[in-house]
Amino acid sequence: MTLRDGRHSVNALCHAILRAEFEYLLKVMRDETASWTFCPSMRLAKHHMRSYHQLILRHDFDLRFRGRPIVTIHKILAVCSLAAWISTPASAESLMHDFYTSLGPADAYNSRAQPLDNICAILQQDRANWHKFGKREQFDGGDFFFTTPARRALITQTCQYDASYYAQPGERIRSGVRNFYVYVRVFGSGGAVTRVLISEGAG
Repeated sequence: MTLRDGRHSVNALCHAILRAEFEYLLKVMRDETASWTFCPSMRLAKHHMRSYHQLILRHDFDLRFRGRPIVTIHKILAVCSLAAWISTPASAESLMHDFYTSLGPADAYNSRAQPLDNICAILQQDRANWHKFGKREQFDGGDFFFTTPARRALITQTCQYDASYYAQPGERIRSGVRNFYVYVRVFGSGGAVTRVLISEGAG
């Protein structure tokens, strides 16, 4: 079975449950003219799944008519949310966080005083200097994302940059030729970081 077939199967299951529940509801209430709609769209983003699960766990949505259960909303929600998760393509990449900062002499060495020669490693040290060591140079900028070692490690794991523009950055910084003022963007999908993009921040 292909992913496409799986999506159609789950959607069909969702609609089958809905149809059965609503037909039963109409029969019990003896109202052939009522019009009911629920879960009309399967296009729910994956990040909504958690709130759906919390809703299902916290509440009992079994509706009753004259003491008889008629619609198990909690079952419908569970199936519809599963259908949405499967039928929706992977979330498009989006901008999670961005900031400007200056990469200077203090960032060109790691915490063991070893020289760094990769722009990603230099940026990671810049964030460690900002958040952990309190070494903040002129034109450094703050951020609310790289506050932990694990998050800072994502910089070297996922960063992208113009290799020709940022050639030998550590040597150029340490020799006093220049500092690098950079614009940093953190992109992600489904709450996970997909890439850290480093680009020129001046202009």
